[in-house]
Amino acid sequence: MNDIRESLNKILEISIDSIINEQNFLNLVLSDSPEGNILKELPIFKDNGALYKLIFSVYATFEFTIKECCNTVLLTIDNNSLESLTDELQMLTFRQKLDELRKKITEKREDNTVIKPLTDLHIKIKQQSKFNSNENMIDTKSNLNYNNFTEILEIFHFDKKKYSSYSIIIDSIITYRNMIAHGNRKDLTEINIRQHIPGNYQIITLQKGNNRLYFEVLCSKMISLLELFCNDLTDYVNEQKYFRQDR
Repeated sequence: MNDIRESLNKILEISIDSIINEQNFLNLVLSDSPEGNILKELPIFKDNGALYKLIFSVYATFEFTIKECCNTVLLTIDNNSLESLTDELQMLTFRQKLDELRKKITEKREDNTVIKPLTDLHIKIKQQSKFNSNENMIDTKSNLNYNNFTEILEIFHFDKKKYSSYSIIIDSIITYRNMIAHGNRKDLTEINIRQHIPGNYQIITLQKGNNRLYFEVLCSKMISLLELFCNDLTDYVNEQKYFRQDR
């Protein structure tokens, strides 16, 4: 199916362009050009501000691309019989209805009983015979670390070993992204981050160094990861791996 390849390529091209543009901008800030010297003097880009801008943007691109590509693939599966699909795809439908039930149960209820919402859930599951995707089926949890990413790989039966080398890239960028998002940018010194944040990650730097994640390497590997993921999604659709093998 060329359609799925074209659709995924459109998303991928936009994402790759975004990452490359961020890399080029950071290189401009670091340069001795007139533009670079002006940018370096701006308060927002001092104290590695331009590096943190790249980290935040590349992470956002990563999360967006994974979710958007998955949703695009799920759309191609719509209207297939639920029973004909893999257990993982059926689970997506059930999990969403279970989340709806959980919200209802946690709401303040005068009768304080779960019988009605449970009955409603049972009826909905029985009534649904076809797969109907929606944008909330793939949950990145707004924190797409490597563990959460492997959950997505499992939904599509992708070989996790192919992605294991990217774990350090994903967990490094999410570590920095979370620190930036929580307003702790000033604490992102190498000493502070190692003392306060446990985990398997590398220090992201503006220069190449041993056991350091140079920002250009970060960008290059993130692009490679997204390309690999899109290739696997294409094969998933073209080879109809969403169907149960015992159907």
